[in-house]
Amino acid sequence: MCNPRWLISSFVKKYRQQFVLSLSMPLLLTALVASIASDPEPADHSLSSEATIDSLLCVAHRLQGTPYRSAGKDEAGFDCSGYTRYVYGKLGLKLNASAATQFAQGVEVHPDSLQQGDLLFFQKKDGRIFHVGLYVGEEAGQKAFLHASSSRGIVKDYLEASYFAQRWKGARRIIP
Repeated sequence: MCNPRWLISSFVKKYRQQFVLSLSMPLLLTALVASIASDPEPADHSLSSEATIDSLLCVAHRLQGTPYRSAGKDEAGFDCSGYTRYVYGKLGLKLNASAATQFAQGVEVHPDSLQQGDLLFFQKKDGRIFHVGLYVGEEAGQKAFLHASSSRGIVKDYLEASYFAQRWKGARRIIP
């Protein structure tokens, strides 16, 4: 699940001999010759949204337990926006530096329509955004997310917890 290319490579290595010996080889060669003879379309090397989100979640979960560091943006320690920026950056997607400026990115998402990988934002009493987390899915009917806690480092919490429910601002989708 973490690396689709590795899974495909492992499958091909495991079943290569059976495939080569099968009766499908003449069909494969015919298709290969036909594709070379025709005008090929450029290959689409982009990952699907699903593969991108799976990769994003692998990076995000791997970082659980990393300590909190004010203004931290690497594996030595993260603050909340440094964490989300780093995770998305590992997939070549750029996020702004602060939680408030990340809130301006992507598209707004209703809390009932959250998808894995969405960014969750929290506000102070005056309405200013002060925190961001990464939605990782539902667990036992609760919306789970990973974030950089100033006292616990990268941890999983739940949107329904009173602290977060009272400070909810909104969610944004970066990966369509």
